Amino acid sequence: MDEKTLIGKIRGLRQIKPRKEWVFLTKREILGSERLSFVEIFSQYKFAFTSLALILILISTFVFAQRSLPGDLLHPLKKITERGQAVFVSETDQPKIQLELANKRLEELTKIAEENQVKKLAPAIEEYQTSLSQAAKKIAQIKEPKEVRKIIPEIKKLEGNIQNLKTYGVEIDETEERENLYKPMVEVLIKDLEKSTLTENQIKLFEETKKLYNEGNSSEALIKALEASQIR
Repeated sequence: MDEKTLIGKIRGLRQIKPRKEWVFLTKREILGSERLSFVEIFSQYKFAFTSLALILILISTFVFAQRSLPGDLLHPLKKITERGQAVFVSETDQPKIQLELANKRLEELTKIAEENQVKKLAPAIEEYQTSLSQAAKKIAQIKEPKEVRKIIPEIKKLEGNIQNLKTYGVEIDETEERENLYKPMVEVLIKDLEKSTLTENQIKLFEETKKLYNEGNSSEALIKALEASQIR
């Protein structure tokens, strides 16, 4: 190998760079307990830092989504989370879960009305009505009086939320939706009362229940049926 070739190869060695991990480890060995700079630490563990940052962003997004209202950018994520949770609930508990969701939508609508967020009223009303319809579908599958008893607290809460909403001047024409909600419950209770031995007072309430039911007033019929069934 002549002198010119040798010089060329030596110059080529200048282009070879050691791996960063080797540099850090070597520097740590040389400096002993001396601390590495933040830049050096970040460069060494940038994948871990990036992953942690991504996890924190996802958690923050999830938290903010739970506080969102209909019309907000993150509200669809909130609904996806709710649907995911409902998947793990037994079929007999589905009516209660769907009513809880309807109450959530109604509470969101009330908050929007309270804060006078006019642009969000329409999507909030639509969300509530859709949720109420889904609850009615699950309630239509109820077969036993005990299943009716299980959802009475949520029904009472729904009625209270509806009255609260009206105090802000918002009234929704939901006659059909609420009829679909209460009618199956009344039918279950009527069938149960027909098979039961009733007192004189219960018979009177039972007759009033059937009359209201036949008139298409299922919400009032439900109240009478509950009284006749001695459900408090």
